[in-house]
Amino acid sequence: MTKHSSRREFLKGAALSPLALMLLGDGPGLFAAETRRPNIILFTSDDHDVRDLGCMGNKHIQTPNLDRFAREGAICTRAYTPVAVCMPSRAALMTGLYPHTSGGYQFKPLFPGTKTLTAMLKDAGYFTGMVGKSHVAPKELYPFDYVWTTEKWGKAPTRDPKPFGEHMAEFLKQVGKKPFFGYINSSDPHRPWPNGRRILGKPSPHDVNKVEVHRFLPDLPETRHDLLCYYDAIYRLDACFNAVMTELKKAGQADNTLVMFMGDNGIALPFAKTNLYDAGVHMPFLIRWPGVVKPGARIDARFSFIDILPTCLEAARAKVPANIHGKSFLRVLRGEAKTHRDDIFVSHTHHYVSSYPCRSILTEEYQYIYNLSPRRKFRNASMGTKTWKAMVKLAENDPKMAARVNAYVTRPHEELFDLKKDPWELVNLAGKPEHAKVQKEMYDRLRRKMREIKDPWLKRMKPFGA
Repeated sequence: MTKHSSRREFLKGAALSPLALMLLGDGPGLFAAETRRPNIILFTSDDHDVRDLGCMGNKHIQTPNLDRFAREGAICTRAYTPVAVCMPSRAALMTGLYPHTSGGYQFKPLFPGTKTLTAMLKDAGYFTGMVGKSHVAPKELYPFDYVWTTEKWGKAPTRDPKPFGEHMAEFLKQVGKKPFFGYINSSDPHRPWPNGRRILGKPSPHDVNKVEVHRFLPDLPETRHDLLCYYDAIYRLDACFNAVMTELKKAGQADNTLVMFMGDNGIALPFAKTNLYDAGVHMPFLIRWPGVVKPGARIDARFSFIDILPTCLEAARAKVPANIHGKSFLRVLRGEAKTHRDDIFVSHTHHYVSSYPCRSILTEEYQYIYNLSPRRKFRNASMGTKTWKAMVKLAENDPKMAARVNAYVTRPHEELFDLKKDPWELVNLAGKPEHAKVQKEMYDRLRRKMREIKDPWLKRMKPFGA
């Protein structure tokens, strides 16, 4: 560059680092949005299927506020939780670590000394707050400046839009001039669901005859009733989200806030929550960041919840720890990259109802699941639903339903699904000679990943073919 070159010409021709662009802050759009550190909001729903938003293609569910939010930001189509159950999923989200490393693989507090996103952003000068359901522990590792929940961190009225708005407003009043981090959590659509008749003081906006029964579930009257009630819970969640976003706008903070909306694990019905199938781990994920994320975009890069912590830290221009499993996908959000992860590792070890350790690896074409204790009968809370009870009753005289019920309760060591030909994962290809090569490749890939992240359950895997 000559001494007579203009600053703008230099910027056009030079390959500056993202940090340099942030500091220079040249012009409108992306650069202007990043001249100051963004506020950050993570908003979680609880037990939510990836397909059950209007913006995700479900034409029969009422989510007007989240649909508008998606139009203002982007839909991330391939976001995955590394654990298909709530508290371990949130532990991964807030630590950037797989739960066996943080201590979050069971419904217990994190290991002492584990660093959380709350603590890291607070150290970076952020005002931190939690509104709604928490499901994270211990308190001392989550130094929130503002907290709305009960003493037991779990039973606040976290399904009502009004207190969400009120507490979001109070949180924003206390922020002052600091950037802020808000961890906002609805208890919907976790069971118990509404009764399917009235919601938010009005008749249900949903029709039991028009609910969309995804193919991993049987289309039974009981399934439709469960889904109707679940839809109403999502409708209420949508109102809670709107209450939060309304207060953000009132406070004049919407344009400098990175907002991520996500589920924590799949719906509490068979083959979803606490399962490693797609319905358990593939999450709804919407993101809005004015000036950075292009409105109306679809982001198809594959990423895991462990990647959210480093992404938030990099956006906040805070130090990203070297010893975490996650890696920032900020370049994807900026449109500088189209891909992020070649595969996704997911696991399940423990839930209140039962322990059933299993591990899985997902690629573009296949999912491979290794069940570490196949002699055990699988049990989970979804077996208390009308759907499961109807399946069991029907299985008494219906061989196809009996096979489906048996596949849920009794599982082989290995499961392999062709995600291109069988996206609902209805046909297990493991053990079939024509798929032996792929099965071995996926087995080896899973072992390498477990070795890399020092998963203690690796020692429980048998040699291939044993």
